[in-house]
Amino acid sequence: MRFANNSIIHFLYTSKRITGQGKTGRGRGYNYLHATEVAFFNSWEDFDAIQASLSEIHPHRFYIYESTANGYNEFYDLYETAKNSPAMKAIFIGWWTKETYKLLKDSKIYKHYSYPPSKEEKEWIKAVKSLYNYEINMEQLAWWRYQLWDKYRGNKIFALQELPFFEDQAFQLSGSRFFDSVVIKKLEDQLRNEIKDRKIQQRNFRLSYDGTEFVFQEVPEEKANLKIWEFPDAINVYVMGADPTMGANPDSDNAVLSIWRCEEDKVYQVAEFVDNQVPPQVFARFILLLGGLYNGAFVNLEVSGPGQSTLKELDYLRAHGWLPENIVFDEETKEYLQTNIRYIKDYLYFRADSFRKSFLRHWKMTPETKVDLFQVFRGTLAENKIIIRSKELLKEMAKIVKNGSVIEAEGNMHDDRVIAAALAIEHYVRFLRGRIENLKRNYRAEEKKILRLGNIVIPLH
Repeated sequence: MRFANNSIIHFLYTSKRITGQGKTGRGRGYNYLHATEVAFFNSWEDFDAIQASLSEIHPHRFYIYESTANGYNEFYDLYETAKNSPAMKAIFIGWWTKETYKLLKDSKIYKHYSYPPSKEEKEWIKAVKSLYNYEINMEQLAWWRYQLWDKYRGNKIFALQELPFFEDQAFQLSGSRFFDSVVIKKLEDQLRNEIKDRKIQQRNFRLSYDGTEFVFQEVPEEKANLKIWEFPDAINVYVMGADPTMGANPDSDNAVLSIWRCEEDKVYQVAEFVDNQVPPQVFARFILLLGGLYNGAFVNLEVSGPGQSTLKELDYLRAHGWLPENIVFDEETKEYLQTNIRYIKDYLYFRADSFRKSFLRHWKMTPETKVDLFQVFRGTLAENKIIIRSKELLKEMAKIVKNGSVIEAEGNMHDDRVIAAALAIEHYVRFLRGRIENLKRNYRAEEKKILRLGNIVIPLH
């Protein structure tokens, strides 16, 4: 469509044919783009191709990407990027902003659907008030119920995708969410407030090993693979979940160590290591280093696939009194770390329905044991016994779905952090709860000192 002032509007579409994909917008230049229903594009190659046609210097450039959400896909990634970008703005438009989305009080439909809000609906309304400072009234809630039952035949997952109360509901999954979205949202808000009020502080480190040189240094958050919220305490009990690269999920590429402080009534996340460039043998070294720092932690390692190589390396290194290569320790620090590494405790697996317990070291993931592992994690979360400090862990938890008997991350999303955290919680629930005070009494209270790893000082309280 060409105008008298030589302005032109092009109407483009994404191709369904593989041979035509990746060609949309090539050879053209635009200073305005309105991309509609982006989550349902036929080709993301076309989406990427048109980005090269968009001006970055035109004084009146403006690019809109709008869509109903369609699960966790490229549109979700784009929305998340916009949240943190200085050049983009993420805007959520709730159904309740449209004035006509309500029922008249004297209508039969309103009388049918205007019963008091359920506990779940109260949580949704509360979330809208908290996030957007908007109060949903009964006429609007009755309208939403009418859509749910009459238009979407009671399919709540699809109804929340099309008509979400808040943005996290918009990105619904093809299966049922394993972790309640309202609970996840509450945990995110709680974490955000704790960070804002400086009740917790995050320190960021880079942990690496190239076969000869071991490096441990403090870096900006974007370069960190180790985040610490609490430094080790010489009289505390710690548990660690370890999921190697391609461990429980062959498609996952992150190696994760999730470390938690154990108390009688709660477990607190104190550190998280995540890296996608860690071979099994190097992963064993990181387990020993962090397990040693955190007071000889209780460790639950996922031993499927490369986990077997990690376990063999763990046994070899411990038998030979391993310490981090090329780092010079004073004698006190050396003795403390070696003692802790020697006393790292393995998780012992046994079938709960077995009369005679036959133990196996650590955790081997199967579809059946994964269901058990995740159910323990979800149950402990529901009892409010888990304090999560990792924003990324909460995001991964929001993407876990249950399709029939299968529990997994939706699509190509990661679940490494969730698995590592669940391994740690399993160890706590099975062997540690009810024993924390006795274990603490066995630790030496006078072991208050400072550890030095290179130029990093780690206070032991």
